[in-house]
Amino acid sequence: MFVALTLVASLLTPAPQLTVPGAEQAVVATLDDLTTAGTTKTGHTDPADWAGLHSAATVNPTGVPGW
Repeated sequence: MFVALTLVASLLTPAPQLTVPGAEQAVVATLDDLTTAGTTKTGHTDPADWAGLHSAATVNPTGVPGW
């Protein structure tokens, strides 16, 4: 019973207000290719972030459009 009351009380307690710098700005891009090959060309992906995480023989798909 105590656990149930504690759970209900925690759900009814308002969450603290958080401040996240930059969260008020959203950047949207429509790209012709959402794969790493396509986003590398447009500058939306930094190859250094995933360098060495895949086989040298890996063939990445291309041509996946989206937001």
